[in-house]
Amino acid sequence: MPNLATLVSAAAGAGRFVPDKPELDHDTTSGQFIITNYDSRLTYVISSGTRSNDIITLGTSGTVSCDVLAYSPKGVVGSSTANCERRSYTYYTYQCGTTPGNCSYLPNCADCGNCSGCTSCANPSGGLCIFCTGGDPIYCTAKNATPAGFTDSYNEWWKVS
Repeated sequence: MPNLATLVSAAAGAGRFVPDKPELDHDTTSGQFIITNYDSRLTYVISSGTRSNDIITLGTSGTVSCDVLAYSPKGVVGSSTANCERRSYTYYTYQCGTTPGNCSYLPNCADCGNCSGCTSCANPSGGLCIFCTGGDPIYCTAKNATPAGFTDSYNEWWKVS
């Protein structure tokens, strides 16, 4: 935290005080970021979400980005802009298996004809034919890869800059 005497000297000597750029990090809760160099004497303006002291909350769903600026006690000069962003996980679906097919037992191998579903004939000259149909596909879901520049923690992807 800056020393008040230093702030007054800087303001008097240079005619204005420019606050440091807010430093941001992810808090331990989804959708929350913390201003690590928070100074209660400064005014903080955020472009989205809500702020309570040093905690910025962006919610826990979707993609939300927030610009953060700090203003001097007189509110004339702003800092450089800091940014935080959170993204909900996205998923993709793929076929990961097949349900068992349905099998019928036909009394005569000739009943199978040329069907590719005929898996075996116990006796080609008139024995039992096993006819199976294919099963239905089984689909699985997996989380997409972490986007470039983001960190995967606290049940979301996030970054600060």
